[in-house]
Amino acid sequence: MLQKLFLSLVILFPVATGGYAEEIGRATINGRTVIIDGAGTWAYENVPDGAAAQAVDCSEGRKIQSKKIKMSLCIAPPWRLDSSPPESMEMQAINKDIDLYFGLVTERTPIPLAGLRKAILYNAAQATGVREEDIEISTESKSKFGSHEWSYIEYKVTFSGANFRFANYYASLGDKGLVQSVFWCSESFFAECQPAILKFMSTVEMQ
Repeated sequence: MLQKLFLSLVILFPVATGGYAEEIGRATINGRTVIIDGAGTWAYENVPDGAAAQAVDCSEGRKIQSKKIKMSLCIAPPWRLDSSPPESMEMQAINKDIDLYFGLVTERTPIPLAGLRKAILYNAAQATGVREEDIEISTESKSKFGSHEWSYIEYKVTFSGANFRFANYYASLGDKGLVQSVFWCSESFFAECQPAILKFMSTVEMQ
């Protein structure tokens, strides 16, 4: 029932490195240490500006290419790909070890970043029945994975009395369309899921 609740909510949603706040945790991603701070942003430890991105290792999983845009990502255990994703998503996956969900939204129609952000908040309000100005946004920032920069917005949504937190990475690809990588889980264990989110995003490659 809870999984169906998550799915019905996310169907309605289309989709860092800033200054440091207090460090709250670290994770190892592809052999490199990532520092996570209290503002929800992250950075590789001791990596000089302009450092080359490492090649993505997908030897333990399956590399999947988008059918709409020039990007790929790695689905590796404990992630499992959903064979029947919602119509609004190109693909969807679940990490059952920590009850974390992922959805990939791709469109060939170009939309500017400001339009994407507005759509995210509008749909959040429509899905939950709250006013758009009451959506609790906790973090907005920029993140770079590989050679591509993503905009990031993190927000809390209350649905049927339950609190969910969304981590939404989104990018406009000019005349090539748009892409959104959306992660969501219960508000109560979102911080626990952050290392898994960053590790997943580190496998995304834009061509």
